[in-house]
Amino acid sequence: MHRIRSAARIASAVKVKPSVVLLELGGNDGLRGIPLKTTLDNLDKMIVAYKAVGAQVVLAGMSLPPNYGPDYIKGFEKIYKDLAVKHKIKLIPFLLADMITPDLRYF
Repeated sequence: MHRIRSAARIASAVKVKPSVVLLELGGNDGLRGIPLKTTLDNLDKMIVAYKAVGAQVVLAGMSLPPNYGPDYIKGFEKIYKDLAVKHKIKLIPFLLADMITPDLRYF
């Protein structure tokens, strides 16, 4: 599996010409309070680049702990939904949903 950790390294990742990509970036952006537009733009660029080499992209969404505030959290989660619609790709709404049970969930 070829892993990419940032939009800056997308060129090396698309050289592999993957057939399927599970794109699960953005969580650290949210935890750092990066502007939502920056996260959206970076994910958008990655999706476009992977689709350009023929990859089927599945976008894995994230959420954030409640201390980030409802407005930021809603905007953050909306990034994934909007990009899935825009690019007509599959979305996993919250990648960790099966791992974080209601009694452990702090998101």
